[in-house]
Amino acid sequence: NGGTSILPGFAEAYTTLLSSPAKYNHIILLTDGQAERTGYDNIISGMKKNGITLTTIAVGSGSDTALMESLAKKADGRFYFTNEFTKRF
Repeated sequence: NGGTSILPGFAEAYTTLLSSPAKYNHIILLTDGQAERTGYDNIISGMKKNGITLTTIAVGSGSDTALMESLAKKADGRFYFTNEFTKRF
């Protein structure tokens, strides 16, 4: 039944970037979005206050594009969707 827990990794990325000396700090969230539906607002608020941007990429026809697009929009970022996920070696 799988599933993803986005919040722990998302919070860790945010916390890590708070102490980054980089001029630009950006999070790329690549997932099917089958995860927590709430709990992101405090992190996104902190990101906006600290100039951290977000791109979300929803992967797969069963992805939760509504959640992924909402996260990107709330963070003033960009949303992308792909149904192409090939494995190459």
